[in-house]
Amino acid sequence: MRLKGKVCTTDNVPDELLSQLP
Repeated sequence: MRLKGKVCTTDNVPDELLSQLP
């Protein structure tokens, strides 16, 4: 799962948690 230029290693993380990432 890619986040705004970042690559997250977990594909099961809810968008609610993703939005809290720095």
